[in-house]
Amino acid sequence: KIAERPLIDWMDFTVNSVKEENGLFVVKCEFYETLFSQTRVKYVVKVSKKGEIKEVSKEENREEVNKIAGNEMFK
Repeated sequence: KIAERPLIDWMDFTVNSVKEENGLFVVKCEFYETLFSQTRVKYVVKVSKKGEIKEVSKEENREEVNKIAGNEMFK
């Protein structure tokens, strides 16, 4: 906790969607990149029905990728 508030609240963790796919729950979520960041990152987490995390992948933001690559053509 920071100032009596759980860290997950400071990071503004948000679940955007949950769907079942091939026997796994596919959870799409987003939160601030760091505690003091204004940049939000998105992840896809695949979880078994037993609650085991099977896969975690970061969703790349197209504008962010182009900015890093120095390529503004594909906005």
